[in-house]
Amino acid sequence: MEAKGSKSRVDVVTLLYVVGFLDLFGVSMVIPMLSTYLTKELGASPAMTGILGSLYGGLQLVSSPLVGKWSDISGRRFTLLICLVISCLGYLGISQATVLWMAFVARVPLGIFKHSLSISRAYLADIVPKVEQAKVFGRFNAYSSIGFIVGEGFT
Repeated sequence: MEAKGSKSRVDVVTLLYVVGFLDLFGVSMVIPMLSTYLTKELGASPAMTGILGSLYGGLQLVSSPLVGKWSDISGRRFTLLICLVISCLGYLGISQATVLWMAFVARVPLGIFKHSLSISRAYLADIVPKVEQAKVFGRFNAYSSIGFIVGEGFT
């Protein structure tokens, strides 16, 4: 789905920069705290913490092509919105977990739907002319990386 007009394309690109920044900002806030939260608050062993991380990675590996195909069919904007909402609910679920199994259940939607960076890149590729893509992708990656660096300072 392509944004109409140069002004709205610029607005969409800027919004995708913000999505990239906030996505990795949030990830870098959660990663350092997750293992501590799981071990101290929920009583997880280091092995269980590792299994939870592996579950997330495994689900990402399996779901990535499926979500990519879904975004091809349903449109990038719709898929990105759904992935962001479900990821938000997954993070909320982890924050509200009072027992370990709840953290596992909440981590599943994150593993399946946490593809906002990939979908954002595909969306950028759809709406940005080939001549500008290197510049736009470079900025997108820079803003995302800055979000990852800055987010850790908030933990």
